[in-house]
Amino acid sequence: PEIIAERCVHAHAEVASCRACLDACPHEAWVIDDDALGIDSSLCDGCGLCAPSCAEGAIQIIDGKARL
Repeated sequence: PEIIAERCVHAHAEVASCRACLDACPHEAWVIDDDALGIDSSLCDGCGLCAPSCAEGAIQIIDGKARL
């Protein structure tokens, strides 16, 4: 997946509660740490379920893969 960081709430708020992409991912590939949102590409199968779950449109699907 590719993240458009400037759209993700985790890039703007020190304490953000959004977990939409994490909750949508059946493989638990999304990770939130102290700095930002990220993805474990070894767990992601490119299903794209995370993209429509993002209210900010921070995840894009390009060439059949989700992009943030």
